[in-house]
Amino acid sequence: MAEKLLIRLFSLDDTACEWALVDDQGQLSSPINRGTLIDAQPQAVNKQVVLIIPGEDVLLQKVTVPVNSPGKALQAIPYMLEESFSDDVETLHFALGARTAEGQFPLAVIARERMQALCDWLDETGLNNVLAVPEPLLLPLRDSTGQAQIWTALQEADRITFRSDQHSGFSVELDSFPLILGEYLKENQEEQDDSSESDGAQQAAQQMYLINIGSFPMTISDAIELLPETHPVDETLAVFAPQLTGINQSINLLQGAFNRRPQLGKILRIWRLPALLAVICLLLVSAGAVTDYIRLGQREAQLNASIEKVLKETFPDIRRIVNPRAQMKSRLNKLQKSGSGGGQFLPMMDFVAQAIASVRGATLNSVNYRSGHVDIQVDAKQLNEIDQLKNQLEKNASLKVIVQSANKDKNSVRGRIRLEMRP
Repeated sequence: MAEKLLIRLFSLDDTACEWALVDDQGQLSSPINRGTLIDAQPQAVNKQVVLIIPGEDVLLQKVTVPVNSPGKALQAIPYMLEESFSDDVETLHFALGARTAEGQFPLAVIARERMQALCDWLDETGLNNVLAVPEPLLLPLRDSTGQAQIWTALQEADRITFRSDQHSGFSVELDSFPLILGEYLKENQEEQDDSSESDGAQQAAQQMYLINIGSFPMTISDAIELLPETHPVDETLAVFAPQLTGINQSINLLQGAFNRRPQLGKILRIWRLPALLAVICLLLVSAGAVTDYIRLGQREAQLNASIEKVLKETFPDIRRIVNPRAQMKSRLNKLQKSGSGGGQFLPMMDFVAQAIASVRGATLNSVNYRSGHVDIQVDAKQLNEIDQLKNQLEKNASLKVIVQSANKDKNSVRGRIRLEMRP
């Protein structure tokens, strides 16, 4: 297993986090750093990223569904549990783990708006190859006899993160922990009672393993045997790191509508044609093919520079540009949600980018969107290249294309074109 980057978000209200590298033995292999996701991004290059999601934002449970297919189970579960939630199930995101031997599906539930905010952050910071795992599922699991499951609790200041088995746990404020723990204990004792009746075994006290706790300032039931931490850990990430050796068996919240792979595919859709041309050039072992390949690379660099320039001019609040295409897409998605016409803007700009790429001497200078139309400013080497671009744009029957100006300097032509969606 290659080295991984472990990032822990402190909350889903902002991108404040701590991070460290973890080796293939599940041990920290770098100092722990603190900052924001964009600060952590340089260490994520060529590494799998495990993002820890705060337990307070995620509900973990197991559901019995009379189907074996995860896809069919995911279709049925929201409506099976609809009455269990105060929120509309349409506002919730459901993520499944692998079906257990008992026939249950581990389930994680989180607000969709929280997941969308998380994905927007990942787009803006350029983080990919990410697993987003609920915090309780990264606490260690232990048993003393090979039979009895030992619960695990981690105390940090005024909060507790708790794990009871492979797929169950929660995070709460310290004051609320005894009440919720009592409910867990009650359910566990009922299961033990059923087992004792069938095999005559004597019921044992439930054991709980405490981490990073010098004292436990609350009353705990006598039915719980507290096991002290014999090797205290100073850093929370050092507690989570050993579980990364089996992280692929955990629940990844980035699935379904929030799967990162389809998102990346959409971002790169505009570059399919240049990529195909690059492959063809490599297959044609000739001087002309190599020349075309070099020209294509130069053209791609020019387009990247144009996108970055437009991003800076359109969104001056962005202080650091890591991935201009992803950051532009993220901001445009926000425009679409705000009702500012983004639904027309995105497909229109997709077509415009392809049209500009087809005219060799043309480069995009600026974009201005307002009142249902788009004004683009384009630089070209010759006046007829502006006409070529107009012809390319008019191939889209839904666009009305108007060349408002075309001014020639000594070595270049600057054209201004207005685009409107036809009714």
